[in-house]
Formats: sequence, structure tokens, C-alpha cells
Amino acid sequence: MKKRFLSFSSVVLLFLFFTCLQVKGLIVLQAPLPVTLTDSLLGVLKTAPRDTSRVDVLNTISRQYLNIGDYEIAMKYAAQALELAEKLKYTMGLGNAYSNKGVIYGYLGENELALENHQKAIQYRNACGDIQGVGNSYNNIGLVYLNLSNYEKSLENYLRALKIREEIGDRSGTANSYNNIGVIYQKQNNYDKAIEYYEKALKTREAIGDKFGIGMSYNNIGLIYIDKREYREALKNLLKGLSIREEIGDKKGMADSYMNVGSLYYQQDKYEKALEYLFKSAGINERIGNKKGIGLSYTDIGTCYLMLNDLEVALIYLNKGIKILQEIGNKDGVKDAFSALAAIYERKGDFKKAYEYQIMYSDLKDTLFDEQVSEQMTEMNAKYESEKKNKELVKKDAEIASQQAESERQAIVRNAFIAGFLLVLVLAFFIYRGYRQKQKANLLLDKKNEQITDSINYAKRIQDSIFPPLNLIQQHLPELFVFHQPKDIVSGDLYWFTEIKNEEQPSVLLAAIDCTGHGVPGAFMSMMAYNLLEQVVKTHQQPAAILDEMSRQVVASLRQTKGIGKVNDGMDIALVRLLPCSKEHVGKGKFCELEYAGAHNALYLVREGKLQEIKANKASIGLPADTSFRFTHHSIQLQEGDCCYIFTDGFVDQFGGPQNEKFYYQPFRDLIVEIHHLSMEEQKQKLEKVFSDWKGDKTQIDDVLVMGFRV
Repeated sequence: MKKRFLSFSSVVLLFLFFTCLQVKGLIVLQAPLPVTLTDSLLGVLKTAPRDTSRVDVLNTISRQYLNIGDYEIAMKYAAQALELAEKLKYTMGLGNAYSNKGVIYGYLGENELALENHQKAIQYRNACGDIQGVGNSYNNIGLVYLNLSNYEKSLENYLRALKIREEIGDRSGTANSYNNIGVIYQKQNNYDKAIEYYEKALKTREAIGDKFGIGMSYNNIGLIYIDKREYREALKNLLKGLSIREEIGDKKGMADSYMNVGSLYYQQDKYEKALEYLFKSAGINERIGNKKGIGLSYTDIGTCYLMLNDLEVALIYLNKGIKILQEIGNKDGVKDAFSALAAIYERKGDFKKAYEYQIMYSDLKDTLFDEQVSEQMTEMNAKYESEKKNKELVKKDAEIASQQAESERQAIVRNAFIAGFLLVLVLAFFIYRGYRQKQKANLLLDKKNEQITDSINYAKRIQDSIFPPLNLIQQHLPELFVFHQPKDIVSGDLYWFTEIKNEEQPSVLLAAIDCTGHGVPGAFMSMMAYNLLEQVVKTHQQPAAILDEMSRQVVASLRQTKGIGKVNDGMDIALVRLLPCSKEHVGKGKFCELEYAGAHNALYLVREGKLQEIKANKASIGLPADTSFRFTHHSIQLQEGDCCYIFTDGFVDQFGGPQNEKFYYQPFRDLIVEIHHLSMEEQKQKLEKVFSDWKGDKTQIDDVLVMGFRV
């Protein structure tokens, strides 16, 4: 049968139609064009004049190949469209070409190039008034940030896209925005909200007949049911999605569906069946050059072999997967692979490597479970004490060796008058031997010091893993900074954050904590503070009540008494609780009330250029002598633009300046008022510079922690 080609004008109309559908959800840009259209477009391209309509055809062909996963050919046509559009100064053509290139780079894992091209697309689309295209570009940028696990930036761009699409009545784009917001909720384990948005997307896509999007929606709903352990519903939805993707030839979608079905069987401990689907996924991803898909397929295959106890094969696939995922910056995948590698080396009896990979896993994980932190810190404490004793023994041996050498030297001097020149030679011999002994002892001491430093560096990595990631805090407090500068490798100052998901009164808690001492002793106390906070907030949410309970538990843990020999270890804390204005504002950074309690550490609030100091109790956690003592509760109604600051005493107690004196509190308050109108990042930079200039070449005397946020 003879192939039927479309007329040139028909192709242009089709281009305009599919330009309106140019969106990018979790996986795709738009529904794929039918195969017959490829032949028609290529036929028209041969005779098309070198004007703007040719650019439109080139961009449409590029998108068609992009949608079926042939990224190399898609990039070739996008480059041709870009070159011609630049010669013709065709702004819309430039915007579409840069958009196509950005999407292709995103699929290939080249995230920086993807962002660069999407930003250029926005520039040209704004210039020609292509509002729908601008919305699509924001959506595409959101996906790149999602692949980089930056959920805050991802959601920010998805919401920009949704607003534009709703305003212009773009139903297909709105459906994809619903889908992408669902992805963010899924990443945050809010499954009910995720499935709500996925079903909104599915309903809209069914109404407009978007098979490509329908396949995606069924796939994503299936993933939610996997997380909810409702495996029958999960398989039903995944297979619906797979069937549609096979029907329309969506290669990347098929690869994702195979991977997800494999994950489902893995959850049910059916590892052989899981491998069958995972290898299908890996094969398709390799053919289309989808680096993220290849990396995740390999790590999942490696994990299956781990569960089948085929450790050598598991190592091969996990290491291959990690290499690819690290290249493209996929932190979630790398983190899970590190955890699997730790399990492999533990089974092989190589506990050193198992521990190293567990540390690498912890560095990428937002928080550690209390049991993991306690076990790791106990092990580190034992190792540190052992190294400390060894250091003392080596130092004592060095002193004895030095004393022996000195005695021998004196004996030779006393007998020199009798023994003459021969004994002088003996003297020289013994002096040299004594020098060699001291040199050897010093080398041994240096080696031990290096080992101890390595142990403390391990301690720092463990401690760093419990600090909440700034992007997690900034999801709730977008305008926030943390200036944290330890005196030594590890710190006695700790900042802490948690979200209280209470239906009646949801809130977030933020704390600046100063533990007794600094360095390793301070770090031990900071771990105790972290673990206590994590436990106490399960039963108490009001700051004063939290501090009362923490104080009681510290006294019990450290066996502190009022008598001789009591342990004066404690903590100074500024603890803030922020309550949203209403349930509709939960998770949106809109807070109307602040609760505060403090142990020595005050709260500063700057409103309309004036600083209010909310004073702390003059008592530390764990040290009040009076068992009836209770910390004071403070409640403040917030106003938009209020700036709040909590801090430890390291900044104000630092010696420096021309008179080598402390910085003191009043100059610190004046500095806060002076800088409060700046952006949070600029405030942090200003504090760092003032502290550095004040300290000069003096030694830092304590850990420094200052936190600020604007509501």
C-alpha cells in the first residue's frame, strides 16, 4: 500500500496542535505522535522552504523522536531547528528548540545542561508571549530538580507551572502539574495526598484522551499502592499502565513500568520474578541511553542478588549502578546502594568496609534512627578511650627513654676524665643511641596522634549525619540561615529541627543547643541532646514542657547530685515552636504564633527595626538544683516580616578586636538590628565576616551557632 503523506499546511497545523500539548510530567514531554506522522513529516521536510515553518517541522520531529526514546536523533533535529531559528531570528522556534534540548539532556542525566537550556527557553518564550511555553519550561525545570532530589526547588517550579496552566485553561498541562505535585507528596511519604493528585491527573487525562498521560497515571498510582503494601491493587494499576505504554510504543515508559513491577515482586520476596522484569527494564534503558534508568535498574538487580545471597554478582551490579548514579547526581539511588553494599560486606565478614559504607549511607540520609546513632557513638567512644590510653602509654615510654638516655650521658661524662678519649667515643655512641630512641618514640607518638585524629574525623561524619538538612528546614521556613562554626573537628553546639504532624495542632520545632565543652566531650553531649529531643517530642510539644522533661532525664542519665563530686554536665537551649495560622497553611511556611522556652539562651525578635529580647531562664538543662524548678513558657503572636534569632554564646564570648576583649551581647544585638533587613544568605555572610574580622589571628575559644528566620 502506498504511503499517504500530509500536505505541508496540515503539518504546520499539527505542529501548532502538538506545541499546545508540550508538557513534561514525571516521565514524558507529551503524547507521542503516530508512526505514520513521522514519515509524513520527513517527507515534507525534504521540500520545506528554509523559513520559520521549516523550524516548526524540525522541532516537531525532534519531539516525536524524543517521545519514543530515540534521544540521539531527537537531539540532531533540535540542533538543526536551533541553527535555522538563530539565522531567521525566529523567537518562538528558538524557545521550542532550547526546550527540546533541555528535555533530552534531562533524560540523559546531564542536569546542568538541562537547566541551562530550559532557562534559555523561558527567555525566548517570554519574549514572544508564549505563556503556555513558559509554563511548560517551569514544569521541565521542576523535573530536573526532582531528579536532583531538591524537592523544594522542584515544588516551587511545579507550582509556577500549575498557576500558568490553570489561568490559560491548559487541561493537559494542568493534569501533568497535578501528577508532578503528587510525586512530591509521594517523596515525602504523604500517600493520601499523593494518590489524590494522581487521581486528579488521571481523571483529566481520560477526559482529553491523553493515552500517554493515562499510562503514566496508572503507573504512579500503582507505586503508591506498593508503598501502602496493597500489592493486588498495585499490580493491577501497574499492568494497566504497562499495557497502554506498550500499545503506544513509549519505550521509556515501558522501562519504568518493568522496573516498578520488578519492585513489586521484590517487596513480596519473589526475587527471581523481580529479576525477570528488572533485566527487561535495564535492556530498554540501555538501548535508549537513559542513564538514570540504567543506574537504578543495576542497583535494583544488585539488591535482588543480595537477597538471593549471590554476593559477588550483587557487588558487580551495585558498583556499576553507583558509578552511573553518582555521575548524574542521583543521591537517593546512591544512598540505597550504599546501604546494600554495607549489608553485603557484613555478610562477607569484612566489617571495616561494611562500617565505611554504612557511614557513607548515613551521610546521604536526612536523619539516623536513634538505635543506629547510639550504637555508632558507643563504638566511637570505646575506640576514642582506647586510643587515648595508648597515647598516654606511648608518651610515658618516650619520657622513660629520654630519661635513660640522659642518665647514660651523665655517667659517661663523670667517667670521661678517667677513661679518656676512648670513653668520649662511648659517650658519643650512647648520645646517638638516645637520640635515635627519642626519634623513634616521637614517630610512634605522631602515628598514634594521626590515628586519634582519624577517629575524631569519623566522629565528625557521624555527628554531621544527625544535623537536619537545610533544604528540609527551608521547606517550612524558606527564609532561614544557619551560621555554624565548630571550634574543633567535632562540635558541642547542635541545631535541631522536627515537624509535628498532629492533626489538631500541627507545628514545627527548631532549637539551638550548646552542650558542656567542645570537641569530643561536647560532641558526646550533643548526641545525648539529639537523642533526648527525638524521644521527648513524642510525648511533649510545648517548649517549656520539653525542657523540663529533658532536664529530668539528663539528671537521671548522668547521675547528677547536689553533693561533692557531682557531674556539672548540661546543656543550654533556645527552643522555638512555630504554629501555622490554620490547617490550610500547614507545610506552606505561614506561621502566626511562636512558643519559646530557653535555658540560658535567649530569643531575639526584630519587628519594624526594633529588637525585643525574650529572656531565657538562668538555668541549664540537667543542672537546676531545685527539683520543683520549671522552665518559663512564652507565647508570641507573629506579624509578617518578623525576624527571629536563636544562638549559643560562642559568638558573643569570642575574644578579639583591638583590645583583645569579648564581643559582648549589646554589640551583637546592635549587629542583628543592623543586618535584619538583608536576605538570610546576606545576613549569614555578614555574621561570618564580622566574626572573622573580630577574631583576627586569635584562637577561637568556643563553638559558634547563630540561626535566623523571617516569617
